[in-house]
Amino acid sequence: SSGINAEYGGLLLHLNMAVNAETYFKIDKTHKMRISTLDFDQYKRESRMSNKDAEKWHQLFKDKVVSLEDVVSESGEKYDQVIKSNPDKTDVTTGVRIVSTDMVPETQEVCLKVIQDAIDLYTNDQKEEIVQHIKRELDYLFGELWHVNLVEGRYYSFHTHVAGFNLVVIKDDVIYMMHRTDSKTP
Repeated sequence: SSGINAEYGGLLLHLNMAVNAETYFKIDKTHKMRISTLDFDQYKRESRMSNKDAEKWHQLFKDKVVSLEDVVSESGEKYDQVIKSNPDKTDVTTGVRIVSTDMVPETQEVCLKVIQDAIDLYTNDQKEEIVQHIKRELDYLFGELWHVNLVEGRYYSFHTHVAGFNLVVIKDDVIYMMHRTDSKTP
């Protein structure tokens, strides 16, 4: 079994830092539902993770981030069980203030995950890419004709949307506005 040895009260303990949900949650301290290579490298230093365990984790970083889904798929854990047993660590609404919505909670959760994915994939100065990513994902998931705005500061908005497909949230002092319109067919 891989891990590190640690002494506690005169006892030598073997700490397992394999790819699993428990280690994932130690890395994802802010419950973003994604960990970046920077998050991982910081945790690796702080925990003194073995090179063998670190290599297993690095193999998961195909893109720039690893999701909880990636980790449980690799570890063989059941995603639904992990979510149910860790509700305080898997809430995508952490740090989000909902300003306006008519979406059902399940649709809101998907939209918030899409926002978080975009934030994790792009830097803070890549606002255009963040908006494009959110729009493409929502078009794919819920059908076309999504409109996405990212606002820093005061805003006023008046728009028409398909019922059940409007969401305005504030996350990290940035306003994310998204709504879907109906297609115009002659």
